Amino acid sequence: MPDRHGVLQALRELPLDEQHKVLEELLSLKPLGAALEAWCDQDFSPCGSADRPRGRSWAVPLHWTGAVSEQNVTGCPWCRRPVAIAAQLAMDVPARDGNRYAYATLLYGPACHKYFLGALVLGEGLQRYGSGITALLMHTPDVPKRYLEALSAAGWLCREVEYLSKVAWALFKNWQTSRFIDVFTKLRVLEQEDFDKVLFLDLDLLVRDGGESLAKLFHLRPPAAMKRGPPIPSHGDPVPYGLIWGHPTRRQGDELPQHQQASGINAGVMLLQPSKSVLHEMMSEVHDYDHPQHYGTYMPEQEYISRFYGTFDLWTHVSCNFNFEIDKNERIRVEMQQMRVLWSACVLV
Repeated sequence: MPDRHGVLQALRELPLDEQHKVLEELLSLKPLGAALEAWCDQDFSPCGSADRPRGRSWAVPLHWTGAVSEQNVTGCPWCRRPVAIAAQLAMDVPARDGNRYAYATLLYGPACHKYFLGALVLGEGLQRYGSGITALLMHTPDVPKRYLEALSAAGWLCREVEYLSKVAWALFKNWQTSRFIDVFTKLRVLEQEDFDKVLFLDLDLLVRDGGESLAKLFHLRPPAAMKRGPPIPSHGDPVPYGLIWGHPTRRQGDELPQHQQASGINAGVMLLQPSKSVLHEMMSEVHDYDHPQHYGTYMPEQEYISRFYGTFDLWTHVSCNFNFEIDKNERIRVEMQQMRVLWSACVLV
């Protein structure tokens, strides 16, 4: 009979799918239980806000394949909703290839005249420094025809989209006065399935020739965006979900409850993979006022996108060289000093 080391060596030599089957059979003989534990980056809680639950959920057998039974279900320590714990072998993050690229932006609303010149400037920058990649301007039906004619002449491919409206008020702080009431319309970029990857750019961006091609971002794995605040990952590195949720100073400084994120991504420059099925899932959530993931923020779509992709996928970090905000002292102090680079940005916000 082979010893333990011999058995392990034989297991390593099996194809990955065979390893999976062997582990499933072993777990059927001796089930492995798993429990959920609430996590937060800090123990601070503002007055009137509950601390994270200290206890773990009841341990249940891991679910591998087939139908989930009641025996695989436990409760989320935060929201008490039922969850099944699925097990799978750790794998490398899969690449997402394809060479149909586009830059994209959105112009919408009765106040679109405020952003029309920004769209012209952004279009000019992409014509100069965008490496000849398609520039797609999504617009709502209320954008004047003469604006669209000028934008088309400036190099934009103009495409009409419908508003993504009736978003749950629970996602907004002061929704009555929020200037972002229709901002979720930018999620329409996920409908553009004639492209493999789309780099969404806000209309207040100035594209510069800083020695780094903006088109290099298409080689990253989507979803990709700049992670806000310290600690700063390296450009192109994966962003663990804990970094989306935590921040060394903001939780206490802004008195954020432990069940709300203290960091996230900046949605002004985002590389995404279009998918109508993903958009449909997002729309069903943002239209549901009572959805358990909702809470009010001043940048609702940005925080929602941070959490969605951080949960169901893995963000890739985009350096501030490609999304540089000159009014953000923290970002200049932290990231630019870490990189020892100043004013080398190819995109300024």
